[in-house]
Amino acid sequence: MENKEKVCSVLEREKDWMSIVQVAEKSGLSRQTASKYLWILTADGKAEIRKFATAQTFRVIKEAEV
Repeated sequence: MENKEKVCSVLEREKDWMSIVQVAEKSGLSRQTASKYLWILTADGKAEIRKFATAQTFRVIKEAEV
């Protein structure tokens, strides 16, 4: 499984907002790698971001929301 697929899979399983660190821990990737692919998924329109001050959380965009 490629890194992008790992990150997407974690977001799909969890169904809730997740931090970069949480995604990294659940996917087995480094924080930097998880961050890279979260931003790619966001740019591709497959994930969305919510920002709180300096913290950022992500979740997968469900088909019904698109």
